[in-house]
Formats: sequence, C-alpha cells, structure tokens
Amino acid sequence: MNKSKFSKLQRESYTRLASNFDCFQRRENRNHLNKIKAISSFLNVNEGDNVLEIGVGTGIHANYFLKLNNFNFNFIGIDLSYDMLIESKKKLMGFDNVTLKQMDGENLHFKNETFDKVYISGSLHHFFDLSLGIFEMIRVLKKGGKFCIMEPNYIFPTNFYVSHNKIEEKNMRWIVKKNFIESFRKCKINNYSIYNFAYTPPYPKFFIPMYDRIDKILSKIPVINKFSIMIFICGEK
Repeated sequence: MNKSKFSKLQRESYTRLASNFDCFQRRENRNHLNKIKAISSFLNVNEGDNVLEIGVGTGIHANYFLKLNNFNFNFIGIDLSYDMLIESKKKLMGFDNVTLKQMDGENLHFKNETFDKVYISGSLHHFFDLSLGIFEMIRVLKKGGKFCIMEPNYIFPTNFYVSHNKIEEKNMRWIVKKNFIESFRKCKINNYSIYNFAYTPPYPKFFIPMYDRIDKILSKIPVINKFSIMIFICGEK
C-alpha cells in the first residue's frame, strides 16, 4: 500500500470514528491522564514557549496538557483528519492560546526550529513513514528544545493482536526500541531516553490504587518489564 492509499485509509477511519471516539474507546481515564502528566512533566513548559502537538486528534491530550500548564504559552495542534479537528475545537474552545491546523505529520508546514517543545502521543504509528515523522518533529524543534513520544508498545499482547488484525494499526509493529534508536541516529540526536510505561488497565476505578502499585512492581522485574502498554521516549535536540 502506497502513502496516498494509506493516508486515505487513516482519514476515512477517523472520519467515521471522530464524533464518538473518546466515548467508544473510554479514553477519559487514568492511563491517558498519566501519559500526559509524564509528557508535561518532562517538557516543563515555560511562559512564552511555542508548543506543538503532532496528531492532536480529539484534543483529549491537549485538554489535559493545557490544564496542567495554566499560563501564557502558544499551543499548536495538527492532525491529518479534519473531523478530529472539529472534535478538538469543541474541547479546546475555552483556551485562547490554541491554534489547530489540518496537516500531515510527515510534512509539517513550519520552518526549521520553530518550536520550543514538541510531542506526539498515540499518533505516530498511524503515519506511513514513522522515521520521516520523527525527522519532521526534530526538524521543527529548536536547538535545546525538548520532545516526547508516547506510543503503544508492539509486544504488549493486545497491541500485538490489533497490529496484525487491523490494517490502519499495522505500523504499530514498528514501535520497538531499536527502530527509535536508528531513527534518532539518523537525526543525530543523542540526548534521549526510552522507557517502558504503564502495565495495567485504567478501569474499574476502584482498582486504581492497586493498579498503581502493580505498575511500580512490574516495572522493576526483568523481562516482564519489557511488556508495557506504552513506550515513552523523551529527549532534547
């Protein structure tokens, strides 16, 4: 499948899902909040920063992120799907520092070194060429700027299953540490870390204190700790 057909597949898939995506996927949950907390903590946004989210989707991550960083900075969210951007606008209409644009993450329409902080959460594996997506992210990031990537870990059982049974999720198979290492080598980025992130489900809510303890335990057990739900990459240009 070439890029044109793959991108069309992704757009059509999210056009169908957009209006009910968060509800159907039960995305307003502890794991999503923990992901954006980790991203926000590392990026450490400062007043006046230019921040880019690649693959803003329904705005669920952006909404959390903006509330966690409640001061004056410029936030731009881009997405391939116009229908997802409509959902984002609904969530983010209360923020006056937000700009949303329809754009391909593999061809960002920004000049080199435009942004102080850039992040991608759960969108990179929907790109046709994931390495190109990473290159573009680094290209638009200022020297000394920080970046984060949070993506489904291919070897987690449900991720493995989905990546082999849904064509629009097939590039989840790329989400393994060695591929990130190679991509950053090509981008000449040396200052980064790769972590396994989250092991337990986000519900039912009354199990969350127990899940939090289990996450901490599993993260310290050799071999088992590789089977996390997500892979979290954070670094500096």
